[in-house]
Amino acid sequence: MSRIWRRSKESWLKAKWSTIVSSWRARQLEQQRRDREELELLRAAGPSPLDNIGTMAWAGIVCGLASLLFWPPLLGCIGIGLGAWAIHEGDKKGGPIAVGVSLLSMIVGTLIGASVGSRMF
Repeated sequence: MSRIWRRSKESWLKAKWSTIVSSWRARQLEQQRRDREELELLRAAGPSPLDNIGTMAWAGIVCGLASLLFWPPLLGCIGIGLGAWAIHEGDKKGGPIAVGVSLLSMIVGTLIGASVGSRMF
């Protein structure tokens, strides 16, 4: 009796395992299909306007925005320098944006600091 039971248990386990594997494979194929569709949609939409901005330009933009709150002259000048470096390296789009953002943020940050400082003292 135990031999019959063992065989039926083994066949049940094999059937269960094949069901698990086939459902996992079906989910995997469905995910791959969704990924391909998403990639096609992204390609059809075209490149983002910010795709071609280099690392130095992004660093300049971040320094410029940080200069609104912390050490405006120092971080603003660093952002302008990084933007100029990006322009020198050939980043015709991101470099001028970094310089403009840094310059504007440095001026606005200095004005904010001056107004807050004049009220404190």
